[in-house]
Amino acid sequence: MGSLKPGATYIYERDGNRIYAREFGSTQRQIVGYDSNVQEFKERRYYMNHINELLLMCEQDAGMRQLLEQLFVLYNLKKTHE
Repeated sequence: MGSLKPGATYIYERDGNRIYAREFGSTQRQIVGYDSNVQEFKERRYYMNHINELLLMCEQDAGMRQLLEQLFVLYNLKKTHE
């Protein structure tokens, strides 16, 4: 349980992906953990924005479109052999 007091009542708060605990009636809080799902969501949203930009670019650039088609070929080959 670390530095938390046994038997004390705690309020848990989240700030981004950090989880804090503070004793009821106190303003002092301490980090007790992290929520990895929040970070994963941010990373996924970051990549989705870039993927959308990439797809738009592939519509306008023949070289990029060819590379995207090659990526899909590789993806389908790997998917069928797993």
